[in-house]
Amino acid sequence: MEFTATLGDILKQEPRLFQCHRSFLVNPLNIFKVDRSNKLIYLKNGSNCLISRNKIKDIMVVIEENQRGRGI
Repeated sequence: MEFTATLGDILKQEPRLFQCHRSFLVNPLNIFKVDRSNKLIYLKNGSNCLISRNKIKDIMVVIEENQRGRGI
């Protein structure tokens, strides 16, 4: 399958996603762990991706809001 779009275009179509790095979008509901020192996000499926140091605080807020919304 081939797909051509910018990350900005994808974010407009899927606002639940979070741009954690200029090259990556993640679904915050699939985040297992955020490693602040190595600037990595670990996902529930075992994969990982980079997170910009400027986005670490933002993703932590989003994760916390999602957990509150689900009653965790």
